[in-house]
Amino acid sequence: MIIAQGLSYANLAGVPSVYGLYGAFTPSIVYALFGTSRQLAVGPVAKYPTLTIQDLARWAGRKARDRREK
Repeated sequence: MIIAQGLSYANLAGVPSVYGLYGAFTPSIVYALFGTSRQLAVGPVAKYPTLTIQDLARWAGRKARDRREK
């Protein structure tokens, strides 16, 4: 499941698929080495892209509004 999610998110972001694989496995490996909780889920989840797109939409709206005011 994590491979499919990573590839899908990379495709949605318009970056090469290998970045999706990095995003899928790197957090898990880093947390396995340095993490303290055995129950924490790491990897690509829908929460982070949703929050990111909301912030980007707000930022883009402000930039467009600022350009119109000039």
